Amino acid sequence: MDNISIHNIIENLKSGNNDFYIYGNGTIAKLLFLTIEDCGISSKCKGFIVTSKDYGIENFCNMPVFSLQCKKRMDLEFDKVIIAAYPERQMEMINNLREYKVAEIFVVTQTMIDEMECIYVENIRDSIRNDGNQYDILLMSSDNLLTSGAFRCLLDLSCELKKNNLSFLVVLPCF
Repeated sequence: MDNISIHNIIENLKSGNNDFYIYGNGTIAKLLFLTIEDCGISSKCKGFIVTSKDYGIENFCNMPVFSLQCKKRMDLEFDKVIIAAYPERQMEMINNLREYKVAEIFVVTQTMIDEMECIYVENIRDSIRNDGNQYDILLMSSDNLLTSGAFRCLLDLSCELKKNNLSFLVVLPCF
């Protein structure tokens, strides 16, 4: 499975007639959905699957969220599923899907996550090149949590750059 790239999965999704679901609703799932959306096949994604829906989330990335616990009652067909979670959860998720006899299961690996992050960054670079402005400095944050020390340092650095009349752009992750 390590030899499969995110591009292989995208090609499989583009060429197949089946719709698919993304199993997970965290950072990796959102990054995967952004990649799929960028490739123009988000309409084939029928939603996100979670193991249990105890916390009341009804949609994620403007897509419905389905609980495996509700699958039998809703008579949902999960023929093709992409597991988008950190490695420590993946085996449990694979076993959950096998219980429901899912035909095709893809697992997002660390290599794929790295690929998707590169695609995300390249898309940002393209949008910056096309916005008509010149920047002396580009700052990219790995998170946008106000409690994060790295994020707070980025804000402080932005203030210092502004004091020195340097033009800069701060890019925050949306995943």
